[in-house]
Amino acid sequence: MKKAVITILGTIGIQNKKATYISKIPKVKADPDINTFPILIKNFSKEYEIVALHTDYAKNIQTEVIENDSKIKNFEFKDEWKIEDDTEFDEIFSKIDDLISSYDKVIIDVSHGFRHLPILLMVDVIIHNVRNIDKIEMILFAKEIKKQEEYEFIDLKRYLDLANIAYALTTFERNYTVANNVRVSDPELDDFLKDLSNFSKHILANSLDELLKDTNKQRSITTLLIQKIETLLLKREKDIFNNLKRLLKNTKEHLEEIKSYTNLNRYQTLFFIAQNMYNKGYLLNSITLLSEAIGIYCTLALKSLDNSIKEKIDEYEKNAISQKNNEKVVFKLYDLYNQSKALYNVKNYEGIFMKVKYQYNNKNRAKYKKWNDNAKNITEKIRQKIDKNEHITELILTIDDVRNNLAHANSSKRLKDVDGEIKKALNDFENLCIKRDVLNIK
Repeated sequence: MKKAVITILGTIGIQNKKATYISKIPKVKADPDINTFPILIKNFSKEYEIVALHTDYAKNIQTEVIENDSKIKNFEFKDEWKIEDDTEFDEIFSKIDDLISSYDKVIIDVSHGFRHLPILLMVDVIIHNVRNIDKIEMILFAKEIKKQEEYEFIDLKRYLDLANIAYALTTFERNYTVANNVRVSDPELDDFLKDLSNFSKHILANSLDELLKDTNKQRSITTLLIQKIETLLLKREKDIFNNLKRLLKNTKEHLEEIKSYTNLNRYQTLFFIAQNMYNKGYLLNSITLLSEAIGIYCTLALKSLDNSIKEKIDEYEKNAISQKNNEKVVFKLYDLYNQSKALYNVKNYEGIFMKVKYQYNNKNRAKYKKWNDNAKNITEKIRQKIDKNEHITELILTIDDVRNNLAHANSSKRLKDVDGEIKKALNDFENLCIKRDVLNIK
């Protein structure tokens, strides 16, 4: 494993008296010295390559420093560490990136270096830490305690966690995706990022029940995540992560908004999440949820036609929710919602609403034959009572057309056109189904 300590040479030379250095970092033993460079060599050269980025001027000064230190033998400067022109920022940044990339483990020292050089080094460190939190072991800095006389070595690596968490929270709020790729060294915060990632996986898969539904036995992913944020806000009040308070509060408010949708009717819940997914650019997720929402709305409208119809649909839904995986007869909510849409969409619906398929050798054959006979009667009753709405019919056709088009790799329309159609479908659904309730389900 290749390991290095990367530092930028300064210009404090032997004309200066030795300063006192103290350290509470186990790996760093600090004695009085001219500057941090000889301290790094004496502490780390047995296990790490000491990489000293330098200008010719800084190199000449530090060569004299280490030649006057009896504990340092045969240190050599490499040409690849040389900074030819300290005004060529892009060239310097590229050199720093190449150096950090060439090692498996790196300790960074930013105690010295002129103005922009430590800044460029830290920017590249932040980038590498997003890719791999295990690469950067420490960021050493000699903090001045008494001017030019006493310094204390501190490790700034924890601020990398702050940067990663801030990045993760910001992108989570925008599109739910980055939490899966970003890690931090703090165990508690790393677990929090994993919880954010778990939320992302569920919402991007339209897996909403586990995401949102609280039960007596188990809290939903969203509820647990909100509770974890509340704990972090209390526990981290006095440490550097207090700086994340605004971002954590924004995330909490967003999650609480998502959670509040569960207080609505199911079709309204799906609509608002579909709207949220559209705003974040997930068009297929949005139209898929809207397709289910219009199906549920149509199912509720059928229930409102007659009590006997409602009882039969309720029974179907109960069977669909409770059926076991090895059940021969399959009750599917997906089929129920699609058939409900068909009744409001197709002028002459030929199918039997809620008909179930069963194997003829099934021991419950007589039971399910009776179910299908009742379903046939219910279908006839619906045909007699249903009052269709041309606007709902048009909306169903639009939603299904857009969903099918997107599900088949958007084969026939430009993305801009699809985006506009989904936006219009969302607006029409809100107007027809939520604000006006044109099928009178309430």
